[in-house]
Amino acid sequence: MTGHLSVLLDKLWLQRHLLELLVFKLTEARLLLVADERRFVPRALAEVDAVTDRSLVAELERSLAVDAVAEEWGIRPDALSLGYLAAHAPEPQASMLDEHRGALLELTSEIRKLRAENRRLAAGVLVDITASLDGLQGDEPELHLQQVGYRATIASMSRALPPALEDFLR
Repeated sequence: MTGHLSVLLDKLWLQRHLLELLVFKLTEARLLLVADERRFVPRALAEVDAVTDRSLVAELERSLAVDAVAEEWGIRPDALSLGYLAAHAPEPQASMLDEHRGALLELTSEIRKLRAENRRLAAGVLVDITASLDGLQGDEPELHLQQVGYRATIASMSRALPPALEDFLR
């Protein structure tokens, strides 16, 4: 196995670990939203954002590792997908790459679904908070904070997976 392919496999393990952690954090956030535990939602959101940021760094590192393999193989980096690597790498690396591809496809699909569900749940709570604020005569700072928090939740859940990762998994 080439050194560059070995580095790429290491980066894929890290990326996979972080995406699994992101699924866990998104699931935690969903459970808090379903339970209407408003005081914990900002903390869960911060954890989702932290893992998302870490996964973006891992995506950049993975992209650089792919560039190194592409250069070594004499192929344009944009032509080097995970499917191509799995089909053309020697064994046992080909099997490992194929396994990563299947797991990453499953994780990215799960992340998209969880983000959409969390966005839907947060939007529902936001409607309730806004209705409560509209019905009050005085100022209610706690509800205003919750309103801001749920708007941030909706924005955070709208963050997409990096397009480069989606392209690479083909």
